[in-house]
Amino acid sequence: MRLHHADPKRRGFAWTYDKMRRIAKQSRNDAVASRKDYQDVTERQSERFQIEPSGGTIAFHLQTARPEKASNIGFGAYVRTTRPSRLKVAIQLSSGATIEEIFSIDTQWRSIGLVIPTHVAESISIVLRIPGASRNLDVWGLNCGIIKPITAINPAIEEALIRGPHLKPETYYLVHDSVENIERVSASCVGASLTGAGDPIRVKKCAYCLRQLPVDPENLGALAFHKHNAKKSKHQNECRACKKWRINDSLNQLRTSDQLHESSVITRERRYFLREPKILKEIKDRTGDGLKSIIWKKFGKKCFRCGKTLDIGGVHLDHTRPMSFLWPIDEYATCLCASCNNFKKDRFPIDVYPKEKLDELSRITGMKLSILKKKAVNLQELRRILVDVEKFANAVDARTFNAIARKVEELLPSVRLLELLKGASPNTYARVRRDLAIRPEEDILD
Repeated sequence: MRLHHADPKRRGFAWTYDKMRRIAKQSRNDAVASRKDYQDVTERQSERFQIEPSGGTIAFHLQTARPEKASNIGFGAYVRTTRPSRLKVAIQLSSGATIEEIFSIDTQWRSIGLVIPTHVAESISIVLRIPGASRNLDVWGLNCGIIKPITAINPAIEEALIRGPHLKPETYYLVHDSVENIERVSASCVGASLTGAGDPIRVKKCAYCLRQLPVDPENLGALAFHKHNAKKSKHQNECRACKKWRINDSLNQLRTSDQLHESSVITRERRYFLREPKILKEIKDRTGDGLKSIIWKKFGKKCFRCGKTLDIGGVHLDHTRPMSFLWPIDEYATCLCASCNNFKKDRFPIDVYPKEKLDELSRITGMKLSILKKKAVNLQELRRILVDVEKFANAVDARTFNAIARKVEELLPSVRLLELLKGASPNTYARVRRDLAIRPEEDILD
């Protein structure tokens, strides 16, 4: 990687940053790095449980020994079902304590995870309860064991990351490369029966921790790896946990405060370009309520995806159609909890919800089903950019311009904003490229 900078201070930063990356890559302890097989995706067979009409319970009983210094045990798995449902996971400890969480699952694979705060060796039962309407439950990578963060950091930060819904369960650093990765004492089923092979799941290797972890080629970034359109697998080399623990946290020490807020800068500039503050004010002036209150009430004060009851403070307004593709916030927004909003990210509804949920979303929001099923750039806002691409490039941060250009090209390959800028103003194009080089972007990092 070569970075060119006019500013000597920036040149020094880029050299140090590049050196840091090369040292990190050389320290992966990856015995097969020369083959670069961490972009190879292989298919594995999951295990299927048939659920009776009255519902079913699947329990795994195991003994988990915990060294004296360990503070947490983690449970994680990847699951899917043939119909949208709510899976209740209960961890029962020999001490009598029970830890429970309900997960919204559907026909797409999703990850689940729980942290078990325990300080002694425990006999543990993992109980999965699922309603009969689900019909079948497919399971992959079920594991429960001692959480072993790969680097030592501030305990408070470590605890927050481990409990973060967006990193469950890969941040526990358990193995998830087969159907069951636990040594169980016994298992029992009530209202459920093991029928054999379920739907296949695809896995690839993390370039750092070397674990084989799931990816979903039809639902990029939804499982153990962030998406990366330039990669063969369409996912990054490193799993989300290693990306956080071993790359970002190390390299962030070399980044400026401006770089640490690049995502928020891009988001903020998109909001202003899409006139979201004006839209929000107009809605409040017209109705008397803010958009958050309107959407919260419209969705019955519940998260649309998981069904959890929310107070107004727990509401996350989802754009429904992604802001990254130039769709502004409006009265078609979706009410989600923090976990489900993080799961949806900047994807279109068709990439997140099954048919039944799309029908429901259309009914609640009033948006036509044909629109919800479509993946498209907001052409009205794109035309505003194309009217004077040089003016737009000078009005926003270079990374905002580049982020929009990448998303537009993803769905409209013939519309290449950087090339259009180069033709309209070579000097502005050169400045944008120079600014992008000063602050290495995600493509360069990977």
